[in-house]
Amino acid sequence: MTTAWSSAASDNTSGPTYVAVRECLRLAWRETRQHFASFLVVVVAMVLASLVFVVLTSLVTTGPLHQLLWILQFLAPWLVSFALFHIALGVVDGVPGPVRQAWAPFRCWLAFIIACLILVIPVAIITAATFGVGLLLGLPMLLFYPFFAVDRGSRGRSSIRQSWTAGAIHYNDAFRLALCNVGLLLLGVITIVGWVFTVPMVVVATAHAYRTATGPPGPWS
Repeated sequence: MTTAWSSAASDNTSGPTYVAVRECLRLAWRETRQHFASFLVVVVAMVLASLVFVVLTSLVTTGPLHQLLWILQFLAPWLVSFALFHIALGVVDGVPGPVRQAWAPFRCWLAFIIACLILVIPVAIITAATFGVGLLLGLPMLLFYPFFAVDRGSRGRSSIRQSWTAGAIHYNDAFRLALCNVGLLLLGVITIVGWVFTVPMVVVATAHAYRTATGPPGPWS
C-alpha cells in the first residue's frame, strides 16, 4: 500500500499515510452497526428530500422549472448527505456527535454544496461520454472531497483539489476501495432495503481511508 503524503493536500500530517482496504471495511462494518440509528435518521432525511422534488416534478410537467425540479430530486439527497460524512468522521475519530449537529458548521456545509455543484456537470459529461469508465477511473481522486470540507473547512475548489492530490498519491488502494464501495452499493440496491445499511458503511469506510490517507484532524473536527 502507498505510504506517502504531500504537503499540498494537508498541513497537519505527521508520519506515513496509507489506505488499507480491509481495515476500512472491517471498521465500517463494526461502526455502522454500532451507530446505525444515527445514520438511519440522515438516510431517511435524504429519501424525504428526494421525494419532495419527485412530487413537485409530477406537478410541474413542462418547461425549465420541470427540468430544474428533475435535477433537484437527485441533487437534494446528496446535499443532505453532508450529515453522513460529518457523523462518519466523528465515528472514525471516536467522538461521534449528535445528529442535530450533523449539518454544522454552516461554513463547512456550504463548502460541500459548492464542491458538489462544481463537480456535477463535468462528472455527468465525463460519465456519459465514457459510458461510466471515466467516472470509475476518477473515483479515487474524488473520494475525499466531502471530508476535506467537513474536517478542514476547505472551500469548494480547494476540497476538490486536495482530494485529487490525496487520491492520486494513494491511487491503487483508493481505487480498490472505490470498487468495494460500488460493490456494496450495488449489493444494497439488489437486496432492495440493504442500501439503508450499505450507504453508511461506504461513508464510514471512506472516512477511515481519508483519515489514514491525510493525517490528523483539521481545525473543524
